[in-house]
Amino acid sequence: MHRACSVAGITSHITRIRRKVLTATVQTSLEDEIEALDLQHLPLKLADRGEVGKSNVHIGLEAQQKVGKNSDILSEGEKRALALAGFLAELREVGVRHGIVVDDRVSSLDHARMEAVAKRLGKEAAAGRQVIVFTHNLFFHQAMFEAAREMKVPLREEWIAKHADGRFGIIDPGQEPWISMGVTKRL
Repeated sequence: MHRACSVAGITSHITRIRRKVLTATVQTSLEDEIEALDLQHLPLKLADRGEVGKSNVHIGLEAQQKVGKNSDILSEGEKRALALAGFLAELREVGVRHGIVVDDRVSSLDHARMEAVAKRLGKEAAAGRQVIVFTHNLFFHQAMFEAAREMKVPLREEWIAKHADGRFGIIDPGQEPWISMGVTKRL
């Protein structure tokens, strides 16, 4: 009985179950997300290991030389896109009945990758998932609207405003920021 409760035995059991049930599907999902977010130029690989009764899965660079951490090689934008790719790959495992909230995940991304993220989130919404996006980035805001229109996803737009009397965080659909308005609205 004591032997069955050993940490090494538990770790081995967790690793076998993870590799049988999870790792292969997450690897396939990750490859799809890497392509969707235009990260194919990076030699990325999903790695897993068990350690002291824990199950660890991580995304690493597969390079000729030893790389300590992804952050030693990747740009800030690549790190953010890779984190989002990993999140979206894992998200497939839980199904579309769970919503997601995304809070300004596009800082440090170039415009092409922002559009890719918008399209990818639009695809999640088109599949039936509720997607809530908070952003300060007007380009990304417009890219989200364009992606939703293309995929015929209903949208609800809310502006969170700071009012003259100092109140902040008030949802006001009529309080579109001046900088985002067209010329006729500004006039």
